[in-house]
Amino acid sequence: MKTLFHTLAIAILAKSKSQLNMLLQCSLLFAALFISVPSTAQAQQLGVIYAVMDNGDLMWFRHEGRGDGSFRWASDAGKKVGNGWNVKQVFSGGDGVIYAVMDNGDLMWFRHEGRGDGSFRWATDAGKKVGNGWNVKQVFSGGDGVIYAVMHNGDLMWFRHEGRGDGSFRWATDAGKKVGNGWNAKQVFSGGDGVIYAVMDNGDLMWFRHEGRGDGSFRWASNAGKKVGNGWDARQVFSGGQ
Repeated sequence: MKTLFHTLAIAILAKSKSQLNMLLQCSLLFAALFISVPSTAQAQQLGVIYAVMDNGDLMWFRHEGRGDGSFRWASDAGKKVGNGWNVKQVFSGGDGVIYAVMDNGDLMWFRHEGRGDGSFRWATDAGKKVGNGWNVKQVFSGGDGVIYAVMHNGDLMWFRHEGRGDGSFRWATDAGKKVGNGWNAKQVFSGGDGVIYAVMDNGDLMWFRHEGRGDGSFRWASNAGKKVGNGWDARQVFSGGQ
């Protein structure tokens, strides 16, 4: 389906052998995505990539060559900005917000204040619990507090976290809204602005646009989506930006 996924061109490049090995050892990898024309502070946050290592460390990288694909990084080896990230799923909510789904189904909110320079600064030491019962097959951000979850029965659920800015336990609805069914895809991720991509078991890449993204209504640009590619037999796929 995110990311945040308003889209940001992310190239996972390694500037040195040590950096390559570090990225290859990651159990989870995701990007901090930002939208709109950036200010100076926001510009420092573009190209930020987070990696969760097998030992639970959270590493920060910033690809300085994001605009042209050049082999330039803010630091050679990245920076450690957290530990204990032994979670089931993790995804960016934008503007430094990171959500983590714990093994017990709790949804945790964090905000990395040091996202611009990779410093070890967070809004809270331990994060905030903003949900429970998130025992889902896949979850990803749709931007602006919107979170999509693919349930084990193939239902697509829409949620909007009203407390995204401060980590408060406030949601647009108590139980979310069902906005789709039959989402039995291998991978699903957001392309931003309501666009959702799905990689099917046969390798087809399908495009959907959720017209009801703003309020969680069951409105789509087309009933069945559109096939926009084939041969997507990839280990992992995600949006790279506008």
